[in-house]
Formats: sequence, C-alpha cells, structure tokens
Amino acid sequence: MGDLIGLVLFNNLQAGIYLQLSAVCILPIVISNITNSILNALSLETKSFVNYLIGSAVLFICLFVLTPVIGINSVIVAFFLSMGITAILNFRTIKKEVPSLTYKTLTNLFRYAIIIVPTSLIGHFVSNILYHFIPAFFAGVIGGGLSIVLTLLLLQMFNIYKAPLNMLKNMLKRKSRN
Repeated sequence: MGDLIGLVLFNNLQAGIYLQLSAVCILPIVISNITNSILNALSLETKSFVNYLIGSAVLFICLFVLTPVIGINSVIVAFFLSMGITAILNFRTIKKEVPSLTYKTLTNLFRYAIIIVPTSLIGHFVSNILYHFIPAFFAGVIGGGLSIVLTLLLLQMFNIYKAPLNMLKNMLKRKSRN
C-alpha cells in the first residue's frame, strides 16, 4: 500500500515504494522506544544510553559499508539493524535487572507479527486490484481497512488479543438497548 500512499500524498510512485520498504523498521523502533522507557523508569539511563550508542555505531557502520552496494536502501537496512540491536540490548538489560520478568511479551510480539504479515499482504493485494477501478485513496483506505479487520479477527480467533472485539460487542449491546 506504500505505493498508493506515495501516489496520493506525494504524487510519486518511487516515494511510496521507499515508504513501503521502510515500514519494516516500525517494529524495532517501537520495541526500542518501549524498552528505553522501561530502562529510564528503572533509573538505568546510563545503560540505556550505552545500548543506544552501540546501536548507533551499527547504524554508521552499515551506512558506510552498504551504501556503495545497495544505495539509498542501505538507510532502511541500517536503521532496522540499529533499532533491532538496541531493542535486544535493552531487553537483555531489563532481564538482567528484573530477573522475574518473563519473555511472554516478546512471544506475543512474535505472534502479532505472524498474523500481521499475511493480513497486510492481503490488504496490499486488494488495494492494488482496486487501484485499477477506483481512485488510489479509496483503494488504499479499503485495503488498509480490510487488513485491520482481518488482523483483529485473527487475533480474536487465536485468542491472542480480545479487547477490540469485546469493546465492539459492548458497543453493539449498548446500541441495541437504546
């Protein structure tokens, strides 16, 4: 769907393709930011900063080594690896400082990823088909909406995350009472 977003927002297909490729960086960024906040709350700012410096060193090394080979895409790879390494180091630091912590959160993130990948691909496929028949904006909205609905349904079906559908059920019950 990144190509459609690039067309709608920038009127440039290549910008959308680059946006689509860079979307893989979201998960490491989010995990790194969350674990960084946890370390700060545990008064481990120095260790968090050291982990960030190690991740930044990986970023610069990747940029230096990969730019001649893969060009601008080296930024995506470098950022993914940098944030991923920072997140892993932060997790290890948290685990070391809080031994009672389990890796259930990481397991749930892996389960989310397993579900989100196919539903995103289905949404992308549908939006690309619709793009030939309706404007790009509406094709993207329909494809993205389909991805969200499928993700929520699969999360509910596999008993991973029930809150959104339970909230929807409660809303429907309240409306039926009125």
